[in-house]
Amino acid sequence: MTVASTNFCPKTGCILFDLDGTLLDSAIDIAEAGNQLLRSHNQPTLSLAQFRPLTGEGAIKFIEIGFGYLPEATILTQLKQELFSNYENIKHRNSSLFAGVEPMLEEINLAGIPWGIVTNKSTRLTLPLLDIFPIFNTAKALVCADTLSKAKPHPEPILHACATLKRKNTVSLYIGDHERDMQAGTAAGLTTIAALYGYIENIQQTQQWPANYYVQTIAELHTLLRCVIRKR
Repeated sequence: MTVASTNFCPKTGCILFDLDGTLLDSAIDIAEAGNQLLRSHNQPTLSLAQFRPLTGEGAIKFIEIGFGYLPEATILTQLKQELFSNYENIKHRNSSLFAGVEPMLEEINLAGIPWGIVTNKSTRLTLPLLDIFPIFNTAKALVCADTLSKAKPHPEPILHACATLKRKNTVSLYIGDHERDMQAGTAAGLTTIAALYGYIENIQQTQQWPANYYVQTIAELHTLLRCVIRKR
């Protein structure tokens, strides 16, 4: 499923990334926030191994699995806010960039290729990361779940990022670790790269994703992107 760099040398307008599971490993902090919520409501906690594939699924999916049912709307909203508050209070103390992400982004910056982040994380939960990981401040576009009226898998957030960077979507790249990332990127007309090192429960299912390329590691992703960088 991994594509060799010799097969990958497109012209590139900009490079866009998902955040959690693609650039940032935040699973431990999200698991801690989730287990705090479960304990406070007398629910059994989940192991980190159980949490990892849930990390990219969003709060509603986690609550449904953690509680064993989907609460009615008012209670669901309260539980989501409690979960988000738990996560904020943890202050990303166990989150880290995946090994190799920072030098990859630095090389993109040196090449003068504009890059950005398109995430389904809210602005409230994303902005603190800019202080913790300074390399994120070099992103020229940041589109969060609440930046627009629509979030991924709708293509609008990715198209908005391309417009912000003043780059054509048809010569740009989007990298992510979830099916909705590939759906959004494909619908927006970008070349898509699936990051299989991310929060994926069933690798076999990724064969059905509308991805153009697949990478198993950050090192493989960096190798692919170097082909683009060298063409600048």
